[in-house]
Amino acid sequence: MFAGLLAHLEADVTFNLGRNALRGLKDFKKLGDLSAHNRRFNADRDDIDRVRDDLRVAAEELLHLAKLK
Repeated sequence: MFAGLLAHLEADVTFNLGRNALRGLKDFKKLGDLSAHNRRFNADRDDIDRVRDDLRVAAEELLHLAKLK
């Protein structure tokens, strides 16, 4: 699932994502995992706002690599 995609993005030198992009994706995955698998945790707006900047960097880099931007 997302862990497999993330592992592929880290390992494949074709993508060569930046440090901030990888950190954003990992932090986003962590929030998703916690929200899905922990009964007493649901990510809220503040949690998402903390990872938003690095996640935006990841989205921009992936769009650029896909030649969509």
